[in-house]
Order: sequence, then C-alpha cells, then structure tokens
Amino acid sequence: MALAAVWLVGCAAAAPQPALGPASGYLSELLSRADRLELSRAPGWLALLHYERGSGVRTRRSYARSDAFFLAARGASDPQAELRATLAAFANGDPARCRYPARFTWLDGALGFQRERLPRVDCPEYDQWRADLGPALAASLIFADAFLNNPSSMFGHTLIRLDRVPVAEDVDRRDLGAYAVNFAAETGNDRGVLYAVRGIVGSYPGYYSLLPYYDKVRQYGDLESRDLWEYPLALTPEQVELLIEHLFELRDVAFPYYYFTQNCSFHLLGLLEVARPDLELLDRFPTHTIPADSLRAVLEEVGLAATPGYRPSAATRLAHEAHAVPAVDWALAGELARGERKPDDPRLRELGVERHAAILTLAYDELAYEMPDEDRGEARARALGLLAARSRLAVRGAPGGPPERPAVRPDEGHGSGRVRIGAGIRDGSAFLELGVRPALHDVLDPLGGYVPNAEIAFLEAAIRYYPNDGKLDLHRLTLIEVVSVAPRDDVFSPISWSFRTGLENDLVEDRARDDLRDAYVYRTRGGPGLSRRLGDFGTAYAFLEATADASTALVPAYALAAGVRGGVQLGDSRDRWRGHLHAGVDAYLLGDTRTAVTLGFDQRLQLTKRVGLELVITGKHDFGKTWLDTGLFLRAYY
Repeated sequence: MALAAVWLVGCAAAAPQPALGPASGYLSELLSRADRLELSRAPGWLALLHYERGSGVRTRRSYARSDAFFLAARGASDPQAELRATLAAFANGDPARCRYPARFTWLDGALGFQRERLPRVDCPEYDQWRADLGPALAASLIFADAFLNNPSSMFGHTLIRLDRVPVAEDVDRRDLGAYAVNFAAETGNDRGVLYAVRGIVGSYPGYYSLLPYYDKVRQYGDLESRDLWEYPLALTPEQVELLIEHLFELRDVAFPYYYFTQNCSFHLLGLLEVARPDLELLDRFPTHTIPADSLRAVLEEVGLAATPGYRPSAATRLAHEAHAVPAVDWALAGELARGERKPDDPRLRELGVERHAAILTLAYDELAYEMPDEDRGEARARALGLLAARSRLAVRGAPGGPPERPAVRPDEGHGSGRVRIGAGIRDGSAFLELGVRPALHDVLDPLGGYVPNAEIAFLEAAIRYYPNDGKLDLHRLTLIEVVSVAPRDDVFSPISWSFRTGLENDLVEDRARDDLRDAYVYRTRGGPGLSRRLGDFGTAYAFLEATADASTALVPAYALAAGVRGGVQLGDSRDRWRGHLHAGVDAYLLGDTRTAVTLGFDQRLQLTKRVGLELVITGKHDFGKTWLDTGLFLRAYY
C-alpha cells in the first residue's frame, strides 16, 4: 500500500480567489446556461458546498467553516456567487480546477463542457493522491456498536468504507485493505466531563479523514470491544468516484461538531448526499442525530447492494471461544497467556491435538485482548511463540467455530425515540402521564440491535395531570442517564457503573402539616457496581452510589447520601417480555438527613414491533412516610 494513512486534515494552501473580470465568450455561455438551468439551486450543487437544505431555510449557509473551501467572498452564504466564481476559475485555467475535482465533474455533467474550449490544466497532486488511494468501485456504511466507557461512543459510530471491488464479490472476504472515511472532532487531550461539555456546546472543529479500514477495525473491534456491522450500499461506481473526488476537496476543511446534532453521522449523511443529490438525509434530523437512526435512514433511501456483514469484536470472539471449552482448558490458556506455561508443555500434548490447538488459540486471543497495545518485549515474544506453536498443529479454526451472528441487526432494533402514555396512582392520587424520550434505550426496551444490559437516555421528559386536583406538572426531566450492567464471568471482570442527572417532582416532607407534598428536586446519582449473569434467567447487579439532591423544599436546601442499589434484569428467550426487580437504600448523611428506601418491579410486554405495554409498581419510604407509585403505560417507538 502506497500510504500507511491518508489524512484529509492537512496544510493545503488557501484556494485563490479568481476575479470574474471581462469573461471570455465561453465563460459567458456557461454562466448564461447555468443561470437558465438554475444550477445554483440544484441539490447537487448545494450538497457539494454543504449548504443547509430544506424548504424552511431562509438564508442558506454552508456547514463548512474554512474560508479556503470557497472561491467567492460570499461563497459560504451565496450558492450562486460560488457557482459563478467556480465557473470563472475553470474557464480561466485557474489551479482551482485541480482543487475541486468533484465540482468540475458535477458541472461537466450539468453543462456538458466543451473540453477544447477550456484551458488545459495538469493536476499532479490530485493524480498522485488518487493513485495512492487505489481503486474504489463500491461503498459500505460501517456501524460500530455503542461503547459506554467512552462518552464520544455511547450512541455508536458510523463511517464509510471505500470498497476496492464490487460489493457482491467481497461479502465473504471483507475488504480490510480498503480505506475508511471518518468524521470526528479534533479534541486534543480533552477527556471526560470537559469533552462532554465542549462537545455539546460545539467548541470543537470536526474534520473528514481517510484511514486504512484495518486501523478502524483494530480501534473499534480490538481496543474498544465493539462489534462492527458492514452494510454494502447500492451506489454506482460513478457515484462512489464523485464522493472520492469530493473528499479531496475536503482536505483541511473544518466543520462544526456538536455531540447530539452535527456529529459523525450527520456529516457522513452530507457526504452521501454528494454521491446521491436526490437524497434528503439531513432534513430527517433537525434536532438530533443518533447513529442508529442515521443508519436506518441511509438504508431506507439508498438501499443495500448485498447482505450486511458482521465482524465480531475481540471480546465477542474470546467469550465465544472460552465458553466452548472446558473450564480446565480455559485455565491452561490463561497460564499460557501470562507466560506461566510453555506452548510445548507435555501436559498440553497429552490432551490431544484438538484440545491443544484450542488452548493455544484461546491463549493468543486472551493475550491480544488483555494487552492490545503491546507490540514489543516479552508479551510480543509470547504471542509469536503461541502463533508458531499453533501453526504446527493440523487443526483449522477456533474452538466453537465463529461466534453466532446476532439475530437482530442494529438497523432492525426498535426506534430510538419513544412516546409513553398511560395512567396510574401515586400516594392515593390518580394521574395521567405523557412522556417523550428522544433517545435511546432502557432496560425494559427490546434488546435486539442494542448493547445488552445497558441503558442510555437523554432529555427524557414526562408530564402528569392529576384530575382530582386539576393540577398539571412536569413530573420528570432527565438530562442524561447511563447504566452499564456489564456481567462478570470466568473470562471477563468488567466494572458496571451508573450515572443520572435531572429534575424530578418528588414527594417531600411538609413539616407544617406533618405530611407529604410535591416539590421539584434536582438529583444527581451514580457510582460503580458489579453484576453477574444468572444463566438464561437474567442478570443480577449491585451498585454503590452517591446521591446529591438540591431543592428549596429541603431543610437545608440540599441533601447528600451514600447508598446501595441492586436488582435483577429478567427476560424471556424471545424478548417478548422483560422485567426489572430493583431496590435501593440511601442514607442522607449531610443536609436534610434521613434514610430513603425504594422497592419496585417493572414489566414490559411487547405487543408489536413498535408498541409495548408497561406496568410499573414502586414503593418508597422517605421522611418517615410510605407510599406507592403505580402505572400502566403504552410505549410506542419511532
């Protein structure tokens, strides 16, 4: 491969600003024809300049934030001015023709350039860049599963692979040597809360880049343990080539990056609109862009060219292999991976060639999983020794064969948005409730297509109406809630964790009446935990959590607690029913001191693919009082 990596974020010189001046006769013809055809308003031109789309846009503006991307002074907000400046540059033999190969291709298709009337322009830089990239006849949309331990990847991730051969010929082999198109924020060394805050408010620039696909497989599949799904798109070779030409135009061009809106998936949709200007993908995401939703939109409008591929992560492969062998063999593999036993140990040979090969395979995979960044020293020598010993055994494949493909793909899971409507009783008062959750998934939702035992939601709101009192209030506004129940077993020992912050309408003590009353409490809660699978029955978990409450109804106006929370997530094999038994105790030690106890059992019965029935029963003891909160709800996904 000519290049180890091809980055679009570079140091290209700013494009020249050609003056229209006294136009040649041919330029006048081109300008006149472009005006007559209204090309500056054509979807293809708007896509090439990344202008905002949609009928509701009054003053168009490009998402691109680099002046070098435009030839006209008003190009970022005036599609016609940019079109005229581009035609002038092409007609005058300006080097900008080399800088904008996709614009040239698109305008040639729309206007039918008479090449003999255009100055000859050589483009050695582009020609070399294109040759280094190699052939690309098809494209696949790649979806990486969510990775809850990294805030930037909690919703999943999408990228585009440029396939070197027609997709139908490549389904089984997979194109690891192809290049992948990625869009990401340039965050420097920011991590954690700082990254989240700056990503939400849009203070990072985002850039398109090209990397070998095997690098992305290593990053997502090996280092982050995320399964990859590969969706071959129904694009023609000509459409793929136009997309590639446009990538050259996007070198060093900055775009705004917003974590929930203009993120990786949003800007990849804009790139696909260049290949297919008839698409209206960006218009479907006016408020937020979830990668799984963008995946569904692309498949709906672009379509599939072949069966999607599934690439299990290193963790998925290792778990599958470990569960396919006896426990004693897994223990021996661990000793090999740690260097406590040699690959040619006589005890291993006594087990027979099949078991010996399986143990060596397990040992190598465990070593690669535990130390994925190790590429030298003792660990590397151990890995090479395991591979050499394994190659001498005439046994093919890994123990247990390849991991089973999940029955439900990410694009086939429930919609990330949900509406919830129902009725119930709290402390003897009947209520009606309407709830909306823009994204994404909770423990009662159908599991297919989502990370098991995980929950992530943001901006979830619920409004309640109490008919007896004629009272309407905001019952809950969850800014974000993340729960990662990662079961421990003989293979993996992950730490589970939870975090939630938002406003709640809770019952608090009314000291004047020695009773309870409604009050708004801003509550933040979270902490680490452990979990374990209960066979096929479910998953049990326990968290140690800290809670911080703030409310004018408290005396004083805050309360800090330490607590424990646990439960069991249940479900049937067909995922038609799910249950969640949960309990918690919080000891408020500072501020408004007291002890709060919660016990509940929630259930969901799936009626259709998009509609489920939910029953919630929660008992709570707080401020010396006990009450019950029950409800029956319909939940519909969109």
